[in-house]
Order: sequence, then structure tokens, then C-alpha cells
Amino acid sequence: MIARPPVPRFATAPRALPLAGLVLLGALAGCGSDGTTLTVINRSHARLESLRVCAERDSAFVPALAPGDSAVVRPPWSDDDVIQLRGLAAGEPLRPMMGGFVEAGDRVAVIVDSTGFVTVEVRAEPQ
Repeated sequence: MIARPPVPRFATAPRALPLAGLVLLGALAGCGSDGTTLTVINRSHARLESLRVCAERDSAFVPALAPGDSAVVRPPWSDDDVIQLRGLAAGEPLRPMMGGFVEAGDRVAVIVDSTGFVTVEVRAEPQ
């Protein structure tokens, strides 16, 4: 009978599975690092609440913003899309002028002015 070489104990240890899972999650998290970044800026004199940046198929939550505050949002989508900010300013719905077309990797400023109008400024990244 031929003797098999011993299997190293560390290769079959149950603790190797969670470690492998963490490595995989870390690698997947790094895949979207060059995605679109949205900065929502409140230039109004009212608190902004119930904020969501909406795209065609998905949306991203934005935390409530006090007057003069801003928040950076990493949306879950990675394709080109038209986006729009929806929410409330002092209890009244925001009035978006129009949606903004955003390409994957763009840096975008979504600005709410003092009248509650929303504008989208796209700052495309150089290729």
C-alpha cells in the first residue's frame, strides 16, 4: 500500500473559510472603487429630508442635510444613467429642473439652491 503524504492541518481548519470569505469580500469591494461619486450640497435655507438620488432602475439614500451642509454618496449603480434628486425642503417637495446624465466614473455635484430648485453639475473624469 502506498502511503499518502500528510495533509497540513491549517489547510483543513474551519477558520480558513471565514478568512477566505473576508478576502473575497475585500476584493469585490475594491471593484467598484472607480464608480460615480455624488456630492449633494444644500445651499437652501431649509433642512432637506427624505432625500434619494434616483436613477432609472435604482436609487441611493442621502442623509438629511441642514442648511449649508453636504453629503457624499456612492450610488449602487455603475452604468451611465440619468439621475434626479427627490426629497423635501422644509416639508415641500424639491423642484428638479431636469435630470442629469451621468457616465460611470463621473464626479457629480447635486445642488439645491435657496428656492428649492435642484441642479446637477457633472464633472467628467479625464480618460
